Amino acid sequence: LAFYRVGRSRHAILRDLLSRHEVTPQQFHLLMYIKASGTARVTDLSAMMMVSKPTASRMINTLCDKGMIRKRADEQDRRL
Repeated sequence: LAFYRVGRSRHAILRDLLSRHEVTPQQFHLLMYIKASGTARVTDLSAMMMVSKPTASRMINTLCDKGMIRKRADEQDRRL
């Protein structure tokens, strides 16, 4: 029971801190993944987050709009 309470308290504190920066817990996890890996493709992020590629792309675009991350084209990808 004590571990449960600590976990809930920690989650509430994190949620409060994230809301101050208008970041959702899902966006936070995405940011932490990118920080740990250095770079990431939408395909990798969608698999890690267990969301569709369009959902991952929207999350990325939102974080780009907030200036938290930057997108760059994959030099190996020849699609337009």
